[in-house]
Amino acid sequence: MTAGDDLGPMLGDAGPGMLAGLRVIEVADERAEYTGLLLAGLGAEVVKIEPPEGNATRRIGPFLDDQPGLDRSLFFWNYNRNKKSVVLDLRETLAREHMLRLLEGADILLDASCGALKQTLGIDLNTRFPSLITARMTPFGDDGPWADFKSSDLIHLALGGIMMNCGYDPDPNLQYDTPPIAPQIWHAYHIAGEQLATGVIAALIWRHRTGQGQDVSVAIHEAVSKNPELDIMHWVMRRVPLWRLTNRHAVETPNHSPAIRHTKDGRWFMSHGMGARDLKNLVPLLAKYGMQADLQPPPPDADLKARQVPGSAAGDETRAHMLDVVQRFIRAWTYADMPWREAQDAGLLWAPLLGEDTEAVLRTSRRPSVPAQPCGIDQPKLSALHNKPFPLQGVKILDFAWFLASAGGTRFLAAMGAESYKVEWKDNPDTRLAAMAPIGGRAARDAATGPLPGVKDPDMGGQFNNKNAGKRGISLNIRHPKGLQIAKDLVRICDVVAEGFSPGVLQRLGLGYDVMKSIRPDIIYIQQSGMGAHGTYGRMRTVGPVAAAFGGQGDMSGLPEPAMPVGWGYSFLDWMGAYGYALALLGAIYHRDRTGEGQWIDASQCESGLFLTGTTILDWSANEREWRRYGNRSPYKPAAPHGAYRCEGDDRWIAIACFTDAEWRTVAQLAGINDRRFDTLEHRLLHQDALDAAVESWTRKHDRYDLMMKLQRANIPAGVCQNAEDRCDNDPQLRHLKWLTEVTGTKIGTWPVYELPMKFSATPAYIGGPTNRGAPGYGEDNEWLLTNLLGMSSSDVQRLAEEGVI
Repeated sequence: MTAGDDLGPMLGDAGPGMLAGLRVIEVADERAEYTGLLLAGLGAEVVKIEPPEGNATRRIGPFLDDQPGLDRSLFFWNYNRNKKSVVLDLRETLAREHMLRLLEGADILLDASCGALKQTLGIDLNTRFPSLITARMTPFGDDGPWADFKSSDLIHLALGGIMMNCGYDPDPNLQYDTPPIAPQIWHAYHIAGEQLATGVIAALIWRHRTGQGQDVSVAIHEAVSKNPELDIMHWVMRRVPLWRLTNRHAVETPNHSPAIRHTKDGRWFMSHGMGARDLKNLVPLLAKYGMQADLQPPPPDADLKARQVPGSAAGDETRAHMLDVVQRFIRAWTYADMPWREAQDAGLLWAPLLGEDTEAVLRTSRRPSVPAQPCGIDQPKLSALHNKPFPLQGVKILDFAWFLASAGGTRFLAAMGAESYKVEWKDNPDTRLAAMAPIGGRAARDAATGPLPGVKDPDMGGQFNNKNAGKRGISLNIRHPKGLQIAKDLVRICDVVAEGFSPGVLQRLGLGYDVMKSIRPDIIYIQQSGMGAHGTYGRMRTVGPVAAAFGGQGDMSGLPEPAMPVGWGYSFLDWMGAYGYALALLGAIYHRDRTGEGQWIDASQCESGLFLTGTTILDWSANEREWRRYGNRSPYKPAAPHGAYRCEGDDRWIAIACFTDAEWRTVAQLAGINDRRFDTLEHRLLHQDALDAAVESWTRKHDRYDLMMKLQRANIPAGVCQNAEDRCDNDPQLRHLKWLTEVTGTKIGTWPVYELPMKFSATPAYIGGPTNRGAPGYGEDNEWLLTNLLGMSSSDVQRLAEEGVI
């Protein structure tokens, strides 16, 4: 993402970062190094504390020229760029004294030691350093029935439900003959790391205003469990399970027509969509080349305005046939000649060295960057759930955000206390039609033993409720002169204008950044699109899976070639885009609090995806090696066995990861496996097919949860591949962490939605926000907003409705 007033700053000439002047002390491995990378990228000085033998992540591959070494890990280079390295042996008294002196001058401690640092130093850090923000990453939380489980990226992706959303189609009998697939390259830690960074900046905003530090923690298991886009709300609302499908959204009704298609020379294209709006644009394109087959445009009475969350539309043979016709078209072309830009034009969705800073850092002293006299907060707004203040006091957002990628971003700020005024208009509504409330409401769901039919009322969508809880809603036609004036009046009293339209939409409607800034010079304006506001692809139409195709995520998961890519079973970059959206907004608010300066933020879903692939880009630039999929295996942090293994029952799986010979010997003893080919990790890596077969011949005889508990008691990383039902109904750790919160919408009623995974000791988040309710109905708060904020009378509001303004 980039920030600035015009194209020059947008291209990188934008001055100091949002967190300039702050110091972060990092004690982290792969679980939290990504958080440190984000904070460094926003301008903070990040000082990484390493033991004399170097951080463990220096031994994660790939390596420069494939030669391991403490300063040759491309993984370490990627996640620790722009940081400083300080070597301290915290077993020694002098090193502990140095550490305490560093913390005395620090603003943030990033700690993934799971209590080891606190135990080594022997003090309560928040008591000793009251202005310090301690940011802690833990696998499963501080306590609870699974708190001491051993984990890894694979185990978190299994227990968190991501693997059960990602994989290949079932066979024609709807039986899965391949395991669920873990998306590759450390995504559990990306998901949790983004959200911990977001919590850190919210805590900084609170500290700047009050002088008070606090503890912020994220459990990776909770953060990951909330990342799948659709499965939880389908289960919560209607008790509907979803099927994982190849390179497309997990859905309620399976089919065998992937959204990814290969050209005649074996390359891949994404052709997402196929609703009525897409069919209208598709048929003329195919007809131009005589390849429309029997497809016909949608009937005149088809609703071309209704928007559904990608993957939530009902699947049927008619839609599958459309996808098959598209496959024929794409297969007729080579990759270089395929006219995907023409399809886009038609409106279709195609397409640091060890210890090098020790002396310099230790010989300098500094104080935390806390105002000498914080401004304070009079009568802070308290959370209805916790009776504690929200971290974002008095922040107001004019919220044009829609779909998950942008609306999910303002969701975070609303849960932290910002007042979000969500703008919609009936001619271009948000995605309200997914995970609908059941006929019969909550009582029917509580009594259900099987899937329930859903209502059609767009005010009763569970997915919309989940991503817009805590906001107020106004239906405003800004194409009408009076509507545009109301929008400008709201800009005047708001701190943030947020949107997720294609680039230039607000500007063409008369509400560009120049207009906003003339109304309120310190306004913060954030826009997010698939490809950003500038450049060759700036006007491309995208949704999450299309952005993922460009960002690499579509190709970078699946079994090794010649298997096709499996991609993600939901719009992963919608959530990653939302996290980055929230992070940028909070950084901009913090920057404005310190400097009085607003800014324009241009966020791109595709860029969010590219940022996650840094190690693979380094591998290409340093070693000239192209990425190759590796299924559920672990080539760069060597482990074997490392995969998902079938258990007793239908589509029941467990993930197991053995990184050491000691772990394998324990598993081999439990499984009764005695094979010399598996004696050492080096040998097991050479015989992984035979090893996987031997392990699965054992696991398939056992109940998955019984086996997980047996392995965890033996100190082996293992986790059930959980689906939505498992996470909602069977997971005691998520229940202990209070991962869902019940909120009440005016029309939809009371339902559980995702709570934020960040735990704040002083200013806890609450997904009901300052409104203490679920998502707004369409235009629900028109009168409240116009009378309370703009001083209109009820008769004024009624007249605006009659004129088609609201």
